[in-house]
Amino acid sequence: VDAMRELDTMASKAAEIVEPMREAILKREEDPMPKARERERELNDLRTEFRQSHIERLSGGKCTATAGILFLDMLTSFEKLGDHAYNVLEATVGIK
Repeated sequence: VDAMRELDTMASKAAEIVEPMREAILKREEDPMPKARERERELNDLRTEFRQSHIERLSGGKCTATAGILFLDMLTSFEKLGDHAYNVLEATVGIK
């Protein structure tokens, strides 16, 4: 239950990054980077927090090793999604 809630939070946070970045690219906001940096940092922090929570669940026997690997892979995928969206925004505004 906790793991599903954490994955849902990661998915929501990733969507909070991708959609505004998409809008910033399409509408050319003044400077979308400060907000984007903050959202990307939040997603990274969540990944770290949820990874630790999951390691505790694994250690406590509340989760199987297979489920644990899948969970950690999903956390990483959501975090990478945020990284990719951030990189696209950087390229769009001319930083990269």
